[in-house]
Amino acid sequence: MPISDLILQGFLTCRTKGYMQSVGTIATEPEFAEYQTRIANDLAQKFHLIAAKKFAAVMCPPGISFVNAFRYSNALILVNCAIRTQSIRTVIHGVERIADNNRTEQYFPLRLALEQKITKIDKILLAFDAIAIESQTGRIPTFGRFIAKDDKDKSQKVQLTDSIMDSARSALNELLAFESKQPPPEIILNRHCSECEFQTRCRKLAEKCDDLSLISTMSAKERLKLNDTGIFTVTQLSYTFHLRRNRKNPDSIYRKRYNALTALAIRENKTHVIGRPNLEIGKKSIFLDVEGYPAKDFYYLIGFCYEDGDDGSLTYQYYWADDPSQECTIWENFVATLKNIGSPTMVHYGAYEKEFLKKMNKRHSVSEETKQFIDDLANNSCNVLSTIYSHIYFPVYSNGLKAVGGYCGYTWTVPNASGGP
Repeated sequence: MPISDLILQGFLTCRTKGYMQSVGTIATEPEFAEYQTRIANDLAQKFHLIAAKKFAAVMCPPGISFVNAFRYSNALILVNCAIRTQSIRTVIHGVERIADNNRTEQYFPLRLALEQKITKIDKILLAFDAIAIESQTGRIPTFGRFIAKDDKDKSQKVQLTDSIMDSARSALNELLAFESKQPPPEIILNRHCSECEFQTRCRKLAEKCDDLSLISTMSAKERLKLNDTGIFTVTQLSYTFHLRRNRKNPDSIYRKRYNALTALAIRENKTHVIGRPNLEIGKKSIFLDVEGYPAKDFYYLIGFCYEDGDDGSLTYQYYWADDPSQECTIWENFVATLKNIGSPTMVHYGAYEKEFLKKMNKRHSVSEETKQFIDDLANNSCNVLSTIYSHIYFPVYSNGLKAVGGYCGYTWTVPNASGGP
């Protein structure tokens, strides 16, 4: 199977995922693959709109190579450039042509930057685009550019160094080697599993082996270090836990996560608590959960509940945005509800909601009074996950809300429900 940028991206986040995509393995959760494809299409469409507005870019005609398309166009940038060879099948966001001192045209890849900070994976994907361009022109681009996803007229130039190009070629060659009956990579669960179309398949294999990667808080470095000492399973790890107190700094035991204690909790099916957890929740509390769509850079759901009245009954509310144009409206409705409650303490699970408050406050709040109100709410919020991380060890592999909630007896209507729209 020819390699696409989506397959390469999957491989860079997880070698097993890249392997299964490249050999055409049937997905156990196809909805996640459909979601990733939808995100890729949305990014390509957004790039087209931005490039057309900023640089007068035009669409590359289907069925024509970008080299031939440039011959019949005065445009300096073509978008949605399809490239198909024996080993590559991809659609580049954009290709820019620049004439050198000898009036020889050179071509450079353009990509939409999803975030302000360009990651190593982003650079390798840009290098993959450069390899695709080389297959059509015989010349490897020396640099590429990331175009900002907002309306600001800025781009980030990235030099395609030997190191970046070597990483891209190595990944591409390894993916192509899978077709020649190379053994599949070792199953190692990671933080990307929750959004992968093969998650059930891999998890069953990992559970069958009692693999250390089941413990989500364990880093690859720690896992390899344990392997060097002869520890390969969660059960083996559970027998190694010993709490060492620091007399000079007794609070230091709460600043790290003990994966061996997690393993012990799982083996014994007991919840272990270190110290005395303290949740700073005020009398007026609002429990917040937010969902967003990174590819379109907007939040589409604000859900929350709070105590209403002296009897302790809970009121549930939620605001939906069907598209980015409605984001400001649901934010204003949410803020109005908060102000009616008074000065509540926001309770959330993880850092996402606090980040949401700060970003939306900057994006949509107008009055200084509202900005200060939201700042106070964010600064005085209570992250339940932080307390769990420091003090509580449930007999589950992950501190994720679904894992902890499931152990506490709660279920989701859809087992594999996610925040994806």
